[in-house]
Amino acid sequence: MISLLGTNWAIAIKKTLVASEQLREDVARAREQWQTWQQTCDLSQLVFLDEAGVSTDMIRRYGRAFSGARCRDAAPAGHWQTLTFIAGFRAGRLTAPWCLDQAMTGEGFKEYLRSQLGPTLKPGDIVICDNLSAHKVAEVRAIIEAHGAAIKYLLPYSLDLNPIEQVFAKLKALLRQAAERSYDKLWQFIGELLDKFQADECLNLSRYSGYVPM
Repeated sequence: MISLLGTNWAIAIKKTLVASEQLREDVARAREQWQTWQQTCDLSQLVFLDEAGVSTDMIRRYGRAFSGARCRDAAPAGHWQTLTFIAGFRAGRLTAPWCLDQAMTGEGFKEYLRSQLGPTLKPGDIVICDNLSAHKVAEVRAIIEAHGAAIKYLLPYSLDLNPIEQVFAKLKALLRQAAERSYDKLWQFIGELLDKFQADECLNLSRYSGYVPM
């Protein structure tokens, strides 16, 4: 509690870090236009996409120890497996989860759209994803539009406008806590974690990113 001019103020020491490029005139103008669109779009038609690399050497980044002692832990140093997890985020749920045993590529992304996300799309849906080069290869737009949907790319330096980023941050924290050491167990645990993201939490994350339920 800090006393200021005779008044007691409870001050929480917090900081939210954003890309400094958001202050650039062109980026700021584009963000204003996007935020105006957010207020009028139909949230039920938005599908946010993202992928995350996870591995069998994941471990908590921080720990506690008594003063003067080190916090020690162990993780594989030479042999581990990695996979790419990708999913869609709708207003009330996660959708079309999929794993790829390599980094995301254009061919991998197109296969995901064809076999996993595509069958879940409805006419009028808008698929929103970041500007990863794999998301922009030939045929991507055609695959999505074949389902009556459209694709919209997120603005540069604006991950805060994508609510699935918060989902993946929580997911990776839980994976670090679990520290699964085999590919099969890692994938199985990811499947179990998906049930933790309930409709009310997903809606709250959408609101936090500026999207308003109709």
